[in-house]
Amino acid sequence: MQVDLRMQTSSAIGAPTPAPLASPQAVPGYLSFTAGERKLVESAGQNSSWIQLTAVGNAAGGKAIRLLTIE
Repeated sequence: MQVDLRMQTSSAIGAPTPAPLASPQAVPGYLSFTAGERKLVESAGQNSSWIQLTAVGNAAGGKAIRLLTIE
């Protein structure tokens, strides 16, 4: 599957407009937000002697904002 990442020009103002990106699932090697967060929490739990994961707030959409500290 090929993804077109070229810039398109808006005819109204002539400024470049980014082409839509593919969903994270469509790009091999990238995780969705949920899968990435799950992996991060799992890794921090398995290596808690040198990795700390702290929730520092929530984004406007309700997703957790986390601070990863590696000692």
